[in-house]
Amino acid sequence: ANGSEKARLNSSGLNVTGTVTSDGLIVDGGINKNSDYNITQFFKADGSTRLGYILFRDNNPNYFEYNDTGTQPLYFINNNKRVLGLESNGDISFYDDTGTSQSLFWDASKESLAIGTTSLTPTDGANIELSSSTSSRVILDSTGTGGRKWTMATGLDGRLDFYDYDASAYRMSINASGNVGIGTTSPAVAIHGESSTAEANRSLRLSYDGTYYFD
Repeated sequence: ANGSEKARLNSSGLNVTGTVTSDGLIVDGGINKNSDYNITQFFKADGSTRLGYILFRDNNPNYFEYNDTGTQPLYFINNNKRVLGLESNGDISFYDDTGTSQSLFWDASKESLAIGTTSLTPTDGANIELSSSTSSRVILDSTGTGGRKWTMATGLDGRLDFYDYDASAYRMSINASGNVGIGTTSPAVAIHGESSTAEANRSLRLSYDGTYYFD
């Protein structure tokens, strides 16, 4: 309203009522805005100490959060659920649809990527680790002419399977005993090959330069 006080400068600083528009802002000291979840606090000089904490919310379920504990990540929140966490040590976490479990985790110190776990098994080299209580698989899909869709998977049966999606067929399996099955998922011996369409009922051929040494 006309005649009402808008700004006051005294020995303790500048107090402004209303909105400030400026070309820039340099703060040497503390900022403190804390009303419910609308937090902006950076302190020091000398307020003393804090120097951290941002949380923008305003009843909006989408916001980000950072504080000054030293170990707290920078969180990005969507619909009140964490979607991304950035650690001060370089670790990065992408969360599942509940916002509680780290579904995809980058371990900066190990330079390795984990899906379904934050505890990578290898301790050296660069690695990608998939972990699940049911099955884990890697799918390779070549969509060009002549391409094919394959998967390499392991599940509760303890096998490592190579599966051909285009033929809906298991091409090779290695069981928990180390037996290799070609055309079968139940290898009974070290190398077990089966085929219902093999030439003249043969399922194993060893050759070199067009000459068959075993057929």
